[in-house]
Amino acid sequence: MASSSEAVRRRLADMRTGFDQVRSASYEGRDPAGLATATVDGTGLLTELRLASTIARHPADEVGEAVRAAVADANHRRTEALVEVARSVRGAERSEVSP
Repeated sequence: MASSSEAVRRRLADMRTGFDQVRSASYEGRDPAGLATATVDGTGLLTELRLASTIARHPADEVGEAVRAAVADANHRRTEALVEVARSVRGAERSEVSP
């Protein structure tokens, strides 16, 4: 059985690897009406925005809300990935402690 400090180092390394993977990935989100699709990088920065071909038929405030919703959805997906990293490390920690 690994010592406590070795287990902590291993969990920290696993967490760092997971966070690095999240940072290097891209996350796509859409608004509910399908007017906008946004892509953010692993830091949450908007890297791409695509608008539906019918976008000109919609008022500006609706387009703005669609863009905000798409970016929020993409960032929500990024946050879910971060949470999953934390859960997996926490799950590994619990399995090391269980008899």
